[in-house]
Amino acid sequence: MFEVLWNPKWKRGDDPTLHEIFQHPAKNVREFKQRVYKELIMPLPNKQYYSFATVDNYVNFPIFGPIFFFNITIVQMGPGLVNIFLKTNFF
Repeated sequence: MFEVLWNPKWKRGDDPTLHEIFQHPAKNVREFKQRVYKELIMPLPNKQYYSFATVDNYVNFPIFGPIFFFNITIVQMGPGLVNIFLKTNFF
């Protein structure tokens, strides 16, 4: 039997540690998240109206332990506009 693990993190747009949302231990995911941060997030004015989240998904197999499956990076402006960036080792 396997278990699905979620590792969510959320920060306000004006949080001084916002850059931590765009870090990741896997190199390919980290490079993707850094590109999103540099090209889309850094130029944004009025970051206090945004919220940012990241969710890592792992599948925990009893013999192999947790295996990374995908990462979701979420950018939300106000109550209604949400952009979701999905990155996995498969695409």
